[in-house]
Amino acid sequence: MLRIYVDAIKVIRLLEPVLGEVKSKNANLADQCDRAATSVALNLSEGSGQRAGNRRLRYQTALGEARELWGACDIIEAKRLSRIGCRSHRVTLLSPRARRVEGRADVVGV
Repeated sequence: MLRIYVDAIKVIRLLEPVLGEVKSKNANLADQCDRAATSVALNLSEGSGQRAGNRRLRYQTALGEARELWGACDIIEAKRLSRIGCRSHRVTLLSPRARRVEGRADVVGV
């Protein structure tokens, strides 16, 4: 299992109060954000048990979902849908571990 999986779970936990607040103002965005965060963790977990091509595919999907989540955080802040900052939680997924995984994704097609 990649160590970034722990970060993905941490982000889900940290986003919970943000999404609770956003849900009352934009239920679709809250749901999309929740699904993206969940998908990051699930694809990292699934990929860790796969080999070569399937592993790369799962990690690539996790990376795409993380980018979607980052965008959702930007939208939440731009629309001022939460009093709790969402962007600061995004930093957890932009940790050095995440950047190494992203770098690997770009190099080997993960």
